[in-house]
Amino acid sequence: MADLIANFENKRNLYMIFDCAYTKYAVNIDNVIEVMKLPALEYPQKMPNNAIGLLKYENLMINIFDIRCYFDIDVQPYNVSTKLIILKTDESIFGIVAEDIDDIVEINQEFIQKLPLSDEKNLVDSLYKLDSNSINLLNAYTMEDLLKNKVNEKKYDVKNFFPIDKYSLQKFRERAEYLKEKSESTNLQNIFAKEKFLSFTLNNSNYIMNLNYVKEIAKNKHISEIPCSADFVEGLIAVRGKFYTVINLKSFLGLKKQDYVDKKNIIIINSDECQLGFIVDEIFEIFELTEEEVFNDHFLNAAPFIFNEIVKDGKIYTILDMPDILNSDKMVIDDEKPVF
Repeated sequence: MADLIANFENKRNLYMIFDCAYTKYAVNIDNVIEVMKLPALEYPQKMPNNAIGLLKYENLMINIFDIRCYFDIDVQPYNVSTKLIILKTDESIFGIVAEDIDDIVEINQEFIQKLPLSDEKNLVDSLYKLDSNSINLLNAYTMEDLLKNKVNEKKYDVKNFFPIDKYSLQKFRERAEYLKEKSESTNLQNIFAKEKFLSFTLNNSNYIMNLNYVKEIAKNKHISEIPCSADFVEGLIAVRGKFYTVINLKSFLGLKKQDYVDKKNIIIINSDECQLGFIVDEIFEIFELTEEEVFNDHFLNAAPFIFNEIVKDGKIYTILDMPDILNSDKMVIDDEKPVF
């Protein structure tokens, strides 16, 4: 995908952190295909005991399960905000339920503590210390084995996990129907040959950037002002001993200067040349796009710092041209001093 894709030589240990039963878990981004809101599931008679349902996804019928069932934790009823993480391994595609997506971080191997595997159900193979929190690292390949071997034989009345009010049922059905319609036009071979993108909003409009440019998500950080800085520079934040210049992305892109919902969502940019963070209103989902989807002729090169537009799930997403942004003359001010 030309310069739009960041070809970083060093493989990163980028993990997505999510909440489940008041506990933080993380899974390697390499195993994540997509994050979406939970749709309605199907319940055939021969459904595996260790699955909470089946979902038609990308021309496949995939298993969905809830890790709380394996830890013998009570499953609280789902709602319209419950998330579904679609995972892939070398051979399988399946989904796990999450209460919320918390963060994306690059994990330092030095702070990973391996755990002894006590039995074949052990989904957590290590712990990671992040600030004051301990993160349970999940192994997607262990989860794959559990699905194949049907380790969990406890039966659940999984239909009771879903709400029964009219509004919620309609939302779940609409999401499932959309996935079915999308599956009919999917080339299965493309599932393992896509690039991941992170979606977020600015002024109620949807934007995406390639996940290769995301180092992590910083939340609730104090921003220190920088005197005599460019009008699109909000200030500095400190994240684990490193300082990042925070960019007001609305001002930088020339958008209408609406106040942010709050300034808690900052995307730290993965770059060897600069230490930057972008404030955004809300951070939503992760999904994958093929080269053909990215390089459609809908909006190509029509505006500064904008690469293209795509339509996904009935919404318009603007693709940021990250190389153009990072190499922009706007990032250099007096006496060729960079803003970062």
